[in-house]
Amino acid sequence: MGQCLARWTGVRWDVQFRESGGGATLREASLAAQAAQLAAARADPLVDALLTRFKGAELIGVDISERTQHAQSR
Repeated sequence: MGQCLARWTGVRWDVQFRESGGGATLREASLAAQAAQLAAARADPLVDALLTRFKGAELIGVDISERTQHAQSR
């Protein structure tokens, strides 16, 4: 696998297989971070008030970039 990755990317890879242990995959870590951001946004009193006021509204994402620090909803 390491040889194939090196051939495809031009970069040497060190691939190790393990029966157990290891950390979360990049996707798992990303999904966990997104879930944490949504939970934090839902816990905000203002977001809660907005979701209560606008029945059927759903929090679908949080953008924490410098240009927009707000929750996204639909």
